Amino acid sequence: MIKKVDYPSLEKVKWSDVRVDVHKVNPALAKIMDSIPHVDELGLYKAKYAFGNDVLRDSTFCVPNNGMILPIDDPRVPATVKEDLNYSQYTIPLALVLKHSVELNIQCEERINPVTLYTKGQLLGLTGALGHTTSPTLFSVIKNWNITAGARCVFVLPKIQDAPSYKKLCKKRNVKRNMPRTLLDQGPMLAQIAQHKNFATPWAAELLFFSKACLEKCDDVGSKDFHLFLYEIAWKGSDYWRSMILHDLIWDSFAKVLTVQHIRVKPHIVNIVRHLIAIRLGVTPGFSPAIDDEIAPIEGLKEDFIEIYGLKNFAPTIIVPKHFSVTDGRPVYWSLQVPNYFEYTPKPKKEKSNIADDLREIKSLAEKFCEAALSGKLQYIVVGTHLYNTLKKMQFDFFHSSSDAGEGIRPNSDMPKEDKNLIRCAKKFGCNGFSEISPFTRGCIRITLSD
Repeated sequence: MIKKVDYPSLEKVKWSDVRVDVHKVNPALAKIMDSIPHVDELGLYKAKYAFGNDVLRDSTFCVPNNGMILPIDDPRVPATVKEDLNYSQYTIPLALVLKHSVELNIQCEERINPVTLYTKGQLLGLTGALGHTTSPTLFSVIKNWNITAGARCVFVLPKIQDAPSYKKLCKKRNVKRNMPRTLLDQGPMLAQIAQHKNFATPWAAELLFFSKACLEKCDDVGSKDFHLFLYEIAWKGSDYWRSMILHDLIWDSFAKVLTVQHIRVKPHIVNIVRHLIAIRLGVTPGFSPAIDDEIAPIEGLKEDFIEIYGLKNFAPTIIVPKHFSVTDGRPVYWSLQVPNYFEYTPKPKKEKSNIADDLREIKSLAEKFCEAALSGKLQYIVVGTHLYNTLKKMQFDFFHSSSDAGEGIRPNSDMPKEDKNLIRCAKKFGCNGFSEISPFTRGCIRITLSD
């Protein structure tokens, strides 16, 4: 039986239509909205995006219109929608995630970096909503910001390289893409699978967009509280980036410590360690095996890779972006095979090193930095800070596909022994093998809380 879906779609709604839904996901915001006089006269739009649909593409806001996804400046988009929602240049209007999630990422040439994952109850679009500036910004200069419904940086852990099996999957799900060359090439292919009319689990991210009228300054207490609430969210969310100069000073001081000790460190290793610490701080996401359908239609995708593609020996584990959370304590991973760190420094052409070499150097530098920050030359700078408290409870574990990669580098076959989510599979499929030959697990770093 074909399941009927009602997305992508965009519907203008009143506050009274959605207040119950907002109270469930963000009660603090809902309470403020309830206090705004004539709140039902403010324009709100409820949007549904299918998995993989663009919400922002190359810094251009995309809206559902008659079953299609169109850029906001497309002539087919109604004038009223443009008037209400096209107020945030180079980003999206203020939005609240009502259901599932969206991923903010930036693409530079062939590299895709997940920047933030917004889940139920979170607000996005604050930069444009609160900026109110016509001056050029990074969003106007670098027009390669993207927001995708669900995870864009998503992939199947086992290798998907069997040509007949892939051809069968493409035919069954009408996938119009060549076999993925890299792990992060899989995202658009998985989106096409999930958007097929016969896909087992229809999935849509739901967003509530706030119109320009919602953000216009008013003298009533409710409107002032609303704006104050937005500024507080934006302020808290920008803490790491506002203190970036402090982080730069810390690493500059650390470089001097290494120089005194006659220790030479490769620039790309420094960038990787900084990125790993940012992941542990929760600033930017790492990766983790999906355990539910919040980030993507996971169970339906797993079913297709077993029953259509014919994956037999390995669990159809699907990896998605995840922010490290002290609350749930789940491990987060980063892989040298998915080099998505921001301060990218390519290796010199003459410099030869392999994955095992890089792992050993990353491990060594991370240990030296923690030692210097917690009890050495850097302690006077970082003591009492969030970074200091984080480093005290931070643990990195290093994995490689070879059992003799070096001291302190563990075989990747140990990974599922300590994280069963890596081999999570429905009992009806009966497959729970771990893909030790997956590119992701060759040169993998696990980030957890220390004991």
